[in-house]
Amino acid sequence: MVNPLAGLARLQLFNRISHSDRRSGTTTQQHWTMSLNASYLRPLTLFLFVFAGYYKASDVFEPVPVDITLLFAVLTVLLCLWTVFKERRLPAGSVLMAGLFVVFLVGLRWPGAFADYPTQKTLRLFSLTALAVFASLVLIKTDREKLVFMVAVACLGTLMAAFALLDMAVYGVIYRASVWNVNPILVARASGFAVVCFLILYWYGRLSVWQVVIPIVIALLGLVLSGSRGPLVAAIFTVCFVALAPKFGSTPGRRALWTLVVAGGGVAACLTWLSDIGISGGRRMVRFLTGEWGDSEATRLAVWKESVAAIADHPFGLGWGRFSETIQVFHGSETLVLYPHNILLEISVEAGWLGGIFFACLVCWVLLSSYKRTSRRGGLSFCIVLAGLVYWLVCAFVSGDINDNRPFWTFLVLALSTVTSHRLGEHAAQQRGLNRPDERSLQH
Repeated sequence: MVNPLAGLARLQLFNRISHSDRRSGTTTQQHWTMSLNASYLRPLTLFLFVFAGYYKASDVFEPVPVDITLLFAVLTVLLCLWTVFKERRLPAGSVLMAGLFVVFLVGLRWPGAFADYPTQKTLRLFSLTALAVFASLVLIKTDREKLVFMVAVACLGTLMAAFALLDMAVYGVIYRASVWNVNPILVARASGFAVVCFLILYWYGRLSVWQVVIPIVIALLGLVLSGSRGPLVAAIFTVCFVALAPKFGSTPGRRALWTLVVAGGGVAACLTWLSDIGISGGRRMVRFLTGEWGDSEATRLAVWKESVAAIADHPFGLGWGRFSETIQVFHGSETLVLYPHNILLEISVEAGWLGGIFFACLVCWVLLSSYKRTSRRGGLSFCIVLAGLVYWLVCAFVSGDINDNRPFWTFLVLALSTVTSHRLGEHAAQQRGLNRPDERSLQH
């Protein structure tokens, strides 16, 4: 009987690791199997929870009597409890992230009506978003689990882009690409990360050019046709960062550079063609890239300016979700902006100076530490985690509130766990070296 997983095994995504991964001190093995064990269950459960908002509005899940996010949140909690019970210890980085959420308590205010935005935002922050943070620490530890999570997100982005393109082709839609009744920006975010992920897998030799060209083209079209500028900027910045960053010795430089040239030319030609035939998403992208900014960009700049002024006047913050009660900025003529669309400004203005400083220092430390280790060790696991953090951080700096950017929190924790676990591994190796008797003393 033919093994149905044999074809996937030939992709070499999960059945071999780089030299840097083998010496990193983690529990990965040189030859990985495709069996559905805990190494797949944990990252896939976390993926279904963190990205539930990207697919749960689909008509497929309409008969489900419970909210998909809450369903996978419960499963994630149970899996976390079981994992902690088995390991009898909390993962590295737990104290640091717990300290961040303790600082976030400064932004608590007396709640209003249950359905009001401030109340709902606070409840989601200290329940679902906090769960995403600590579940990422507990459930994903090995390089294999991180890669499974990344590939799952990339496949979701490609699938969303493919269905969005299919809808546009079948129904003749010329507006922004969307699918499954979600905001087009979710299609853009997921498909943008798919482009980044598949390019890195190709650069590191895990996939051939023929295995990535179709998903990359599909994801890139979905990203462009969505008309969402932030994810496009995030994808371009992340790809250039990974390809051009010095000392990323394991990245095939020549392969990355010619890919950038081809991709850049393809994106430019695609945008020009889509704009000429009247596709709204293409026109939005062309106007943005050529500096013809409209009401959306002007609103962002205005709300960022007002946020900076409010931060200076409110050292203890305005309170979670109470941004619009003090800062009145409208998008268009009637839509009140509820948050700054910048995660650092949002934390600083709603949770106070301490929250903003703690968050900024944490992100900078994780970024610098991840960059240093990627530069020194190379390897796919280091690079793809760092790229994911950079991509979702840029997205969080230009759109969404602190709960909408739940994927960013997951990737921040993955990078943090990568840094802390390898620090612990190096420390343990040093201790073993110190405790090992000297051979010359044994001879006497």
